[in-house]
Amino acid sequence: MATKYKKLLSPFRLTETVTLRNKLVSGSGQQACTQGPELFPSDNTIDEAISVATAGAGILCFTYYGIYGGGAAMGDQSHIPWEQERAHFQNYDFSNPKILNLYTHCAELTHMYGSKAIMRLGASGPAWPRGKSYRGGDRGDFVVPDERIRKFGKPMTFPLPPRVDSDDWRDKCASKEQIKAVIDGITEEARKLKSCGFDGMSFRADRYLDESTNIRQDEYGGDVVNRGRFLLELFENVKRVVGEDFLIEVNLMANSDHGHDGELPHGYTAEEARKFLLAVEHTVDYVVLREELSSGYQPLVYNSKPGVHPVLEYAQALKDAGFQKPVAVNGGFTQADDMEAVLDTGACDLIATSRAFLSDPLFIKKITSDDAEPTPCLRCNKCHHHIEGLWITGCSVNPRASISHRLIGELKKPIKKKKVAIIGGGPIGMRTACYAAENGHDVTIFEKTGYLGGKLKHADLYSFKWTFKQYREWLIGEVNRLGVKVELNTEPTPEEIEAAGFDAVIACTGSVAKRPPVDGADAEGVWTSEDVYEQRAKLGQKVVVVGGQEVATETAMYLADIGKDVTVITRADTLMKREARAGGLHNVHEVHFPDLGYGILVPIWCLYDNLNPVFEAQTTKITPNSVTYVTKDGDEVTIDCDSVVVNGGYQSCIESAISYGTCTREFYMAGDVEADKKGCLQQGNLAALGVANML
Repeated sequence: MATKYKKLLSPFRLTETVTLRNKLVSGSGQQACTQGPELFPSDNTIDEAISVATAGAGILCFTYYGIYGGGAAMGDQSHIPWEQERAHFQNYDFSNPKILNLYTHCAELTHMYGSKAIMRLGASGPAWPRGKSYRGGDRGDFVVPDERIRKFGKPMTFPLPPRVDSDDWRDKCASKEQIKAVIDGITEEARKLKSCGFDGMSFRADRYLDESTNIRQDEYGGDVVNRGRFLLELFENVKRVVGEDFLIEVNLMANSDHGHDGELPHGYTAEEARKFLLAVEHTVDYVVLREELSSGYQPLVYNSKPGVHPVLEYAQALKDAGFQKPVAVNGGFTQADDMEAVLDTGACDLIATSRAFLSDPLFIKKITSDDAEPTPCLRCNKCHHHIEGLWITGCSVNPRASISHRLIGELKKPIKKKKVAIIGGGPIGMRTACYAAENGHDVTIFEKTGYLGGKLKHADLYSFKWTFKQYREWLIGEVNRLGVKVELNTEPTPEEIEAAGFDAVIACTGSVAKRPPVDGADAEGVWTSEDVYEQRAKLGQKVVVVGGQEVATETAMYLADIGKDVTVITRADTLMKREARAGGLHNVHEVHFPDLGYGILVPIWCLYDNLNPVFEAQTTKITPNSVTYVTKDGDEVTIDCDSVVVNGGYQSCIESAISYGTCTREFYMAGDVEADKKGCLQQGNLAALGVANML
């Protein structure tokens, strides 16, 4: 039977000598927790990367973690405090020639699985002499005054690199000789990679094209073609020295009016991007177009909608301008139906994705199967940076990501098929049931309500949580596909479980919402966020939300979205404090100040004019129509309102769980009932996989 994804999975002639197995290109989305202190790629780092080839990508992009790193590749940050260190990022000693042996393994294995291997290179700060750069300018020179951003709280930021002590930007411009040295250095790395068997290189071009930071007055400054001259000379040199058969992927945002992070008076326009690409077309083999930062370069559940990809307009415009090389699009392409529809428009030739392979390494095997669907990506961005207080960068829905080499239990087959009871049909209960069923066990879910999904039910109401709704629907589909039995509106007693002859119980009883320990918080007429998404709350126009973590903030955003006037009171210095990580979950939206001519990245909730936070405030009294709090300066303030919504975190249903502790020979717990951070799917899915493997 032929595949229904004829466009996506058909072979593609990339060049006269290179044919891809399909139209899927992987971005350099390698996971970071795979690496320890080694100054070379660990076996697990290689295995995690190669899994993308086994998943079926036509091109597999590795990342160079050295002075010629590009994109997200991090330099050595050992000089900064550990609290700011992204120690989980790889940092390799490329001066050691023996490292090339490992890259030979990477290339050979990639080819063994039918993919092409390319390496992302770049010319980040360490590549240039200290105090110098290609452009001369720096985005840090465009500072937004603190008073402009007080509403935004205190977001977490990367430490800035050392600044040059000079009033004259042009002193920072690298000389022509220094530019040539960098070009020669990158070319030499490309030559080494080819000797290892690599098929080509990828190069992020966008940060080199920004007008505001390129203040050169020679042939490398001015018009966008001149600003991109370094790239043109680099690509020409690589082709000349390394060979015409060495692939070059040029990768950039298709439109970047205010620079990569929205922090410049002018970056480059879509028209300038097309002009640059036409100028380098003869030196490159294909282009990957990415969306703007605020609309999809970091596609999140908050800032994107299903099936909406603005980058397609830019891809079509590039083709209409006469660009003849293949065009790939990147930014939120994680579902096969969506990919097929996009290719069918003719606006692009290839699809670039990382998260589709991360959330499910069996992506292609499943989309070619009649009875399986890939695990959907949540667009939560937890694969991008670590979570506060938990030094893990991974995937919320794929617990094997980054740590597959540690999962010893998966090497063992169950001794016998067991009859397993899952108490609780929330997301972790369902995932645990699925893992157990995949291992051959006879599994039954007991859910006390009339529906599966637990707290994911809120995604039915909060429109910006659409990926979580998809995930809930996928879980229910997996439960049915794997033959898991489901008993709704049922809360069995331990005695009933014992009498039914179950061999094991896994308690996924979850947690329940708490009210904060504040005078009046439990009064009649004071609502909780759970009341809101269960649609029990009767709210007026002016609403005060007490609490500022994820659940409270998302409830506030939902209320603002439907037109309520919302005030959020929190003890923290920002909302969603647990998720306030650099480049992380919600700091991916651009706000521009017209009088300054540039702006900054802000959290999602900053985009609502009718949502106003009060930071570092201690709530002292609550009534159904007022909230009193004390500021950090000791002032007492009372806000009158129509309705109050309170949030006090969650309490594990531990007593319910442990009541099943001795009714079978085996007893386990998973999910909120034992998690340190309630509602964390990443931790919950890790536990789900773990207990299923212990059966």
